[in-house]
Amino acid sequence: GRHWIFDIELANDQYGILGAYESISYTTDGGDTWLKSNGPANYNLVNFSILSENLYFAGSYTIPGNGGGNVYKSTDKGASWSLVSGGLPVDSLQVTTICFVDKATGFVAGIQNNQLRIYKTTDSGESWEMLNFSGLPDPIIDMVWFNENEGLTIIPPFLENQGIYKTMDGGISWEKILEDGVEFFSKIHNGRVAALKSGNPYFQETIDNGETWEQIVPPMSSVFTINYGIEYVHISEAGYILGAKGNRIMLVVDETSTSVIDNGEVSNESDTEVWMYPNPATQYLNFHAEENIRSISIFNSSGKLLAQKSVNQKYWQQSIIGFAPGIYVFRIITSTDTVVKKVIVKEKM
Repeated sequence: GRHWIFDIELANDQYGILGAYESISYTTDGGDTWLKSNGPANYNLVNFSILSENLYFAGSYTIPGNGGGNVYKSTDKGASWSLVSGGLPVDSLQVTTICFVDKATGFVAGIQNNQLRIYKTTDSGESWEMLNFSGLPDPIIDMVWFNENEGLTIIPPFLENQGIYKTMDGGISWEKILEDGVEFFSKIHNGRVAALKSGNPYFQETIDNGETWEQIVPPMSSVFTINYGIEYVHISEAGYILGAKGNRIMLVVDETSTSVIDNGEVSNESDTEVWMYPNPATQYLNFHAEENIRSISIFNSSGKLLAQKSVNQKYWQQSIIGFAPGIYVFRIITSTDTVVKKVIVKEKM
């Protein structure tokens, strides 16, 4: 049957997990294969939080919808899951979000007896303490933490006190800092965080821990966001990766232009032809353009810039010897345009 992916987390370029509401799969080979996890029964997934390649956490609520839920952890790269207690309620906390600041400190929020609860751990989830907090008048649905004291959370748009709230004391007191109704945060990347309401043609971004926010309207809104609406934001060193309905992904490069990925294939809103082969590749990639290629930048699947080459010619051969198997993004800047290509690197047989 069809499974809608609700969350995906990567420990590194080889290990990661993805989850639908009622199933979890894990990979140990950079996403080439995904194996069904021996996950807990009778739950709906909320989200993941990964501390290391050997310690994953997942928040859940029960499928019957009776207000229950649990936190689970995996110590074998997502293959199996065990119940987390140590001060957390068992089968009675409807988890709404779980977020770790670092390998020791984490927070879980949920609803119990129609009341918002927030729990904190400082020992990697072995024990949890319920916080006596103030300033959050309604349930929250997401959190992001800059450090163990400074964090943001969201009261969703369908509640009276919607908005983004901030704490400076580890979750004890909260204050509203943005009225705009949003539903979730991106992951933190170099101090940058995005906030989005699904379906909007824009998102909010902060670069100063929530003190100020800028509304970002993608440059292809007339084609991309009006027809589909933004459903997901990922911030990377290359810019932004936006997800939308209709199996569309948009790559916004900070410096210049934008590309759209449809059903896994990259296509550019560009008049410049750039040919790249072979794909998949094992040792070398060949580039051939109609005009001079000024530079080629290489990014991994997390958006990290790996290398940047000055070319200044129409033909170029790039060595990928030593690259780990996986998906890479190549940004090719020509004399007049920018083209983005996705490459699958495989191990030489």
